[in-house]
Amino acid sequence: MESRIGPTHAGGVVYRNSASGAREFLLVTARRTRNEWVHPKGHIEPGESPEQAACREVLEEAGVEADIVGPLPDVDRTVRGERQRIRYFVMSTTDDAFPGEGRDCRWLTLTGALGLLTFPDLRTVLEQAEALLQKR
Repeated sequence: MESRIGPTHAGGVVYRNSASGAREFLLVTARRTRNEWVHPKGHIEPGESPEQAACREVLEEAGVEADIVGPLPDVDRTVRGERQRIRYFVMSTTDDAFPGEGRDCRWLTLTGALGLLTFPDLRTVLEQAEALLQKR
């Protein structure tokens, strides 16, 4: 995909601090394949910014209101023949997850989330999010 094309999808790498102070990351099951674990994401609607889409998708898929901390590098993927450019954002929340759209959600440590994520590029996105958070 050419670099001048903007993002088609947006999503969030959502984290919270547990009662013990440990950082936990939110994962959801994929809509079509319930045994795949992913970061919440979806299409950017007409007239919507990537930031707005990411916040909306996190709320729709996980039932979590989250604030954007910062952007991550775009991810280019082809899903069922559809070329996607996904802009992920690191997002923070204090909410619990109340999944929508028939999904399951889990809050996991970095190690747990890296072990559960289905796709290598999503593990890379999580590692980038953790690196950004460690610099803060």
